[in-house]
Formats: sequence, C-alpha cells, structure tokens
Amino acid sequence: MPPVLFRGIPATISVRLIPLTEQVLAYARFEMTTTEVARREDPNNPNSPLKPQVGLDDFQFGPTSQGVFPLTVRVPADTPSSTIDTVISADFVPQPLAAASGSRSWTAPLVLAVDDAVLVNAPAEPAKGTKATTVNITGSIRRHPFFSEAVTVVLDGLPQGYAAAPVAVAADQAAFALAITVPESAAPGEIPNLSLRIQHVNGATISKATPVRLVIE
Repeated sequence: MPPVLFRGIPATISVRLIPLTEQVLAYARFEMTTTEVARREDPNNPNSPLKPQVGLDDFQFGPTSQGVFPLTVRVPADTPSSTIDTVISADFVPQPLAAASGSRSWTAPLVLAVDDAVLVNAPAEPAKGTKATTVNITGSIRRHPFFSEAVTVVLDGLPQGYAAAPVAVAADQAAFALAITVPESAAPGEIPNLSLRIQHVNGATISKATPVRLVIE
C-alpha cells in the first residue's frame, strides 16, 4: 500500500541510506521530485505565483552515519491529486551548506496516496430557531481509517450579530453539536451560505466545506 498523505497535515516519510563504499561524504541533504502538476494562484495569469505543492520541508539533512532519516513532507490543504509519483534524492556533501558535490542517490519510485483525513456529515433539513435564542446544528464526522486525531468543527458564513464558537471533537468521538447564538435583531428567513469545515490542531482546514442550513422563524 502506498504511503497515505492527508491534505493540510504534514507527514513523515523515512528513508534509509545504505552505503556501498566506505568513502561517503559526511552529510546527506534531501530533495523530493514529484509528478504533481504546477498550479498558479490565478490560472488565468501566467505571471501569478505558483501554489504550494506536496514536497519535503526545506533544508532537511543529517549525518550519513545516522542511517535512517525521518523526512517531513508538507501537504497543502488544496492538493487536487489523489495519487502522486515521486522519488527522494540524497545529495552527499561535506557539510550542510556546501555546494552540490555531484554525488547523489535516489530512492526507488514511490506512489503517494493523497486523501481527506475527515468528512463531515450534516443533516439536509435545516436547523430552526428564533431570535434571541440558541440553536444547535448537529452532525457527525467520518475519519479516514488511518487518521485518529481530535479535530475542531468550525461554522463559516454567519451574518454580523450571530456567534458560533468552534466545537472540539475528541479522538474517540464522531458526533458534534455546534451552538449558534441568534441575536435579538435577527430577521425571519433562511441564513444563506453557511458551511461547516474541519480544522486540524495545526490550524489548517482538512476537509471540504459542507453546506448547512439555518432558518429563523
């Protein structure tokens, strides 16, 4: 099974160096090359900055005597690909800031699976409330089998005057109830453009936005 990366959550991939000669330079400096297609912030502007891609955190190195190297992989929350081909290379240098020596090794090709860590299940029927009260939006989350961390549910899109504090969902729980404070000034009708998302402990959004409905009676 390929390594599984979760959108918005840094991952760790370990590589092992196997010296084939006793004359190996003191340090290994690592890079990752992938088949991920480059994307621009504004796809209609060829001069727009490139979006971040899956790749190693900058400047990862260690002494070649270490043997096994746990490498940190950044995974942007908006990564569109579900699989990415990659190789990791080690540039052997006398010290970490030295110029490339020309001595380099590569891993075998790897296939990385990219998935959402969490999905949100929200009711299709609207929550209903009245002005100057509190109304709950209930739902549940479904974690990927390889993800078991606590997360936070966040509600986006509330108009001014409304309030809804993010709610934590423990690692061993799935159901949640998010309380919305409705102001005295609330007008009757449905509140448009509300959505739920899941936030990781690192602050990144790790789920797609899930629409929810709230009707003030």
